[in-house]
Amino acid sequence: MLIVSGMWLCGLGLLSIPYTNNVFLWTLEAGIMGIGMAMLYSKLGAAVADFAPVETRGNTTGYLSILA
Repeated sequence: MLIVSGMWLCGLGLLSIPYTNNVFLWTLEAGIMGIGMAMLYSKLGAAVADFAPVETRGNTTGYLSILA
């Protein structure tokens, strides 16, 4: 549930940026996207670690952290 909610928050924050022209609102939208990523990213890394083969788990999770 947190992954879906986090993805929705990221999407809503991102979609609202082109419709605003105020620095305060941009900051608020960036905060909304940051909260969404905080809800999403840790669970994404755990899911990758759960499903990666044992032999490549270190490389897979390390590659995921490089992409961030």
